Amino acid sequence: MKKWRYLWTALAIASVPALAQPGIGLKTAAFETAAGARHSPAHAAAVLALKTLAAELRLDPHRLSSPARAMARLGGSDSDLPAGFPLAVRNAAALDQATIGWGFAVYDVRPDALQRGESLTDGAQATGLWRFAVLVHGQPVGLVTMVRAAQGWQAVSFGGAGLSRDINRFVIRHAAQADATLRYVRVPQATADFIEIGGPGQTASYVPLAAARASLHLVDAQHYSDAELVPALRNAAALNIAVRH
Repeated sequence: MKKWRYLWTALAIASVPALAQPGIGLKTAAFETAAGARHSPAHAAAVLALKTLAAELRLDPHRLSSPARAMARLGGSDSDLPAGFPLAVRNAAALDQATIGWGFAVYDVRPDALQRGESLTDGAQATGLWRFAVLVHGQPVGLVTMVRAAQGWQAVSFGGAGLSRDINRFVIRHAAQADATLRYVRVPQATADFIEIGGPGQTASYVPLAAARASLHLVDAQHYSDAELVPALRNAAALNIAVRH
């Protein structure tokens, strides 16, 4: 499903001051289960953003954003959603059942770090973005992206239905493993993203998500070492940068 970037003035009320709520500090963890994430200020702001979206749909689906206003039709004969709506739900009523679940920090690796010979683990830098799963009856239907602004955490976009489903399998697989650590790492210039899996005394391994599998022609669900991935990522990033320029 095509991702639209939904920006509403109404989302100004869907922000929470960064220190307004005690609980887990988002700086200390790269991935939060639903149970842990719900105690964070970013999660609370995501909940408000989802409620705002559902309320706007009930009032008038054509007033969501400028992209939605530019469209002359709705999603389909049995849907009251704008065409291109970024969450994988059939109608607006489904959003009333939606909740905010697990979340993760977004880490980027710059091409120059790879060119210097840095590993994915060492080169990954926090972007400041957090993304939380939007769940309907426990199943992911997309992600809400949160950024920490001067007034607190604020939603900047909804989308990523396919990515949410891709990541959810790791959440299910590792949720009960107290010593497992997960991190979302991407190389945007190579159109590649991974789940980094680690733990005490373990060397991190990387499982490619859909974009990385397509970009680098990798096998689904196989664990790759840092050394196996870096040369291909370096080449893909250099090629994409050259094409763009």
